[in-house]
Amino acid sequence: MFKGLATITAWILFIGGCLGMVSRTIVWFTETGFTGTGSAMDQLAMQFVFIAIWFVAAVVVMYLRQKME
Repeated sequence: MFKGLATITAWILFIGGCLGMVSRTIVWFTETGFTGTGSAMDQLAMQFVFIAIWFVAAVVVMYLRQKME
């Protein structure tokens, strides 16, 4: 039961991180342009950090799930 829950959690974190990375990259280019300058740089950079934390959490959950076997 816990293996299934860990699998579902890992996939949700991974897919959420992928969708977040794609959406934030699109927002980054539309707000800052291709020059990388703009007023929302700090907020967007912090959002990329949170997305990276999602990916790290997904890897940790996958590692713990593998240890359950």
